[in-house]
Amino acid sequence: VIAASINNLTAVFLVAISSTLVAGSIAVYQFANNLGGLPIGIFGVSFAIAAFPSLSENFIKKDAKAFFENFYASARSILFYIFPISVFFYVLRAQIVRVTLGAGKFDWSDTRLTAASLGIMTIAIFAHSLIPILIRFFYALGNTKRPLLINLFTAVLTVALALVFVNILNTPSDFTNFLSRVMRVGDLKEVAVLGIALAISVGALADLFFLTVGAFGEAELKFGRDVKKLKIWPWRDTFFMFGSSLAAGAAAYGALRLANKVVALDTLPSVLLQGTFAFFIGSMAYLLILYLFKNKETLELVGIIKQRAGILKVFLGETGREGIK
Repeated sequence: VIAASINNLTAVFLVAISSTLVAGSIAVYQFANNLGGLPIGIFGVSFAIAAFPSLSENFIKKDAKAFFENFYASARSILFYIFPISVFFYVLRAQIVRVTLGAGKFDWSDTRLTAASLGIMTIAIFAHSLIPILIRFFYALGNTKRPLLINLFTAVLTVALALVFVNILNTPSDFTNFLSRVMRVGDLKEVAVLGIALAISVGALADLFFLTVGAFGEAELKFGRDVKKLKIWPWRDTFFMFGSSLAAGAAAYGALRLANKVVALDTLPSVLLQGTFAFFIGSMAYLLILYLFKNKETLELVGIIKQRAGILKVFLGETGREGIK
């Protein structure tokens, strides 16, 4: 309960910092944070909850090999979805914000700042998504104290970094100009709210690092030093999925540029159509690349789709025969 409350407490401090900035900063931070949290809840939390019983059972049986196999399988599945989604969120950040929030008093400047904040947060979406499974890693081993202390430390770090980054971005500097140009808000005067998004991303990366080191150390204590060979992270598959995600992001960006020449962007349906088209092209590119290289998760996904299609075909066939009778 205490661990779960830390995120809410951190959010209170971040909102307080946002309240000291230009009007609308609280909305920009909260909207960007909510959008960035969507894939984390769908994939990161869901896979972590599903994996927890198996991890606990493996530890009770003292089966270190099965424990790490289950953990890596869950982590791979999370990254399989999160890597491309993170890239697509970055490429399509403006379209996502315009479709979900671009109405009423939420003007173009607010849209751009929220999109920029979302773009910065996408850097650490994968970290936020892996943190739940790492916390369950600790829980399965019977240790709830260490992840609590790590989360408490990184929460304090995030708030401290938010104060530092906001202060830096409040004044003109080379860093401020660089970040503004990269996030395409260089013509806006008030961009300090981006410091909060940057602090959240850096804090999440630090949290992931310390939780990973702590979790593997805890596993060695509970299972013995024999687990050293089992603690090797599947780097090859991770880098391959990440590289495929970047290629898919390039395809989505190309589709976005193409749609810009065909579809006008002055209405909500046109923006939605543009974003959907780019997302579809990027997703197909990602799955095609991984399928050609026989990625395990892609082959399993294709198998599930074929199985569902077969069941649907049988169902429709039986329904048709009933209709004829």
